[in-house]
Amino acid sequence: MKIGIDLDGVVIDSETTFRTYEEIFDIDILGGNNLVNKEEPKFQTRYNWTDEQEKEFIENLCRM
Repeated sequence: MKIGIDLDGVVIDSETTFRTYEEIFDIDILGGNNLVNKEEPKFQTRYNWTDEQEKEFIENLCRM
């Protein structure tokens, strides 16, 4: 068995995918726009989420 890991996002544009999930979570699940800095690469700093909201986002992302 061979396992490949896409570290730089060449095979799948994971950064865009994760940002899309972040936006959906922020607007649809949290019901608002908590975006603080769209240029920030880490969602923990990009959004004004509480620790509980960050945990909920990660748990929801893992279910997908």
